[in-house]
Amino acid sequence: MIRCVVVDDEPLASDLLVNYIKRTPFLHLAGAYSNAVDTLNAIRSHANSPDVGDRIDLLFLDIQMPELSGLELSRIIKENKPEKGNRCRGIKIIFTTAFEQYAIDGYKVEATDYLLKPVSYPEFLQAADKARNIIVQEQAFLETETARSGNDMLYVKSEYKFIPVKISDIIYIEGLKDYIKIYTKESSSPILTLMSMKSIEEKLAPFSFIRAHRSYIINVNEIKIIEKGRVILKDGKIVPTGESYRNNIFALIE
Repeated sequence: MIRCVVVDDEPLASDLLVNYIKRTPFLHLAGAYSNAVDTLNAIRSHANSPDVGDRIDLLFLDIQMPELSGLELSRIIKENKPEKGNRCRGIKIIFTTAFEQYAIDGYKVEATDYLLKPVSYPEFLQAADKARNIIVQEQAFLETETARSGNDMLYVKSEYKFIPVKISDIIYIEGLKDYIKIYTKESSSPILTLMSMKSIEEKLAPFSFIRAHRSYIINVNEIKIIEKGRVILKDGKIVPTGESYRNNIFALIE
């Protein structure tokens, strides 16, 4: 499911795209804005949100708008690129405009596609499917790089970037609904990524990690003290232990 946003200062054009999104099974409307400034604020404010509904994968972006044009907004977004060498480019952009002369400029900022108003549904669907295919290819790239990097490396998507995480450097993982926070030795702040606890637990199964609580997975090598109802890690973090996961702790002690 691709979460997308419509950005257009013309109500009729915006409503048309919103209707098209609702008709398309693989698209989900995450928001509609009438100017680029509000859109940029939304992207920035929700980039680290634990709410899955705040994630933005794709923009249907009008070019001519007040205050900040769509082209200017796209350049600002593209400035926040992943590290050099990473093929994944973050939020995908499909420009919508009534003026053909903007097409070349659209491709200069690496737009996924370009739609000329008035946009028909077949044209919209073709562009949306193109964006979906790119996102799927990036996910495949992520999985390939994870496998290629060796047993002690995991790639996760965070803030529209693919970040390599050394598994042995993970201290603990905290679950937040559809997201998880990965705490590592290398970073003072956790890595937030869209992944379930079950999914990350399966990826860490061959390594020294245990599920101590519904919301916590801990690195066995980072345990300092095991007490009743909690585990104290070497960095001082206190992790609660759930009753349903108590056998994991007992097995570790044994």
